[in-house]
Amino acid sequence: MINNDWFTVTWDEIKTDAEDLLDTASLGGRDTLTYDAVPKMYKVRLYNRDSVDITANIPQSFSIQLSSSWDDPYSKSMLDDENGGLVNNKGAPGLAGNVNPTAVKELGGLEWQSGAHLDFSIPFAFYANKSTKLEVIQPMLRMLKLVAPSVDGSKLIKPDFRKDPLTLEIGNFLRLSPVIVDSVGEEINSMFDKDGAPIAVVITVSIKSLYTMTTDALDKMFLLK
Repeated sequence: MINNDWFTVTWDEIKTDAEDLLDTASLGGRDTLTYDAVPKMYKVRLYNRDSVDITANIPQSFSIQLSSSWDDPYSKSMLDDENGGLVNNKGAPGLAGNVNPTAVKELGGLEWQSGAHLDFSIPFAFYANKSTKLEVIQPMLRMLKLVAPSVDGSKLIKPDFRKDPLTLEIGNFLRLSPVIVDSVGEEINSMFDKDGAPIAVVITVSIKSLYTMTTDALDKMFLLK
């Protein structure tokens, strides 16, 4: 519960107005807004060595996605008239002559082309327990700055976390580094304190692994196996 001279806000009121994005599950089943009481397994942290350290409660669910690219280069090579069917546009060896690619099953098979970066879509939930400035406004600003360039005179300086890489940590079971922040979307609760500052925000952050994900990297990412 938040109390000040202007209004009193309960957890149920905030949860309803935020359309359940700040669900009590993110607090480990607790019905209080006391942040320090939340167990670590219900928190998500994004940090590096020097400049970034953002921790929040996570709602009920978040998503992880990994894909790879497949193609059928051998059937394409049959249609490459310029090279007589010897090489296709991806450099895969083909067969010369008028061969119907659908007549040979193996020639229509898919071949792995490339891996991909692991994608996370994670809602970071922030709400004011004591200070809207420290607990809501500043996290909103820090998150947005992760995807914005800085300025040196008239020159834009791109975000670069290669020298001081970001680490993503979710509860007790997952840690991945290095990562980058691809996008930030902020859903702001329209309940304000007496100064006009929002008392709650859910920031959905798209985070990607910096490098193509491999089986070795996946094994290292999961802490509880």
